[in-house]
Amino acid sequence: MGDEDKAGIDRRVAFLKGEMEPAGFHLPDDVIRFIASFLKPEMNTLIGALIRLEAYQSMTPGRVVSVDDARDICKDMVA
Repeated sequence: MGDEDKAGIDRRVAFLKGEMEPAGFHLPDDVIRFIASFLKPEMNTLIGALIRLEAYQSMTPGRVVSVDDARDICKDMVA
């Protein structure tokens, strides 16, 4: 992975964290990095993934969303 790719992923990670913070929503860092690395980089896609994962987490109280969960829930958004 080149420096430019890593910088893009880092920007998407920061964007995702910034979107989650006001809502009080939290995902593990490995899930955030998965979303930033493997989903289409458009902001609407990233926000859509957060909405899906937040809905999933709200329907499964006490369960932490894993990378496998995120991969399954967002499979149609993978770049």
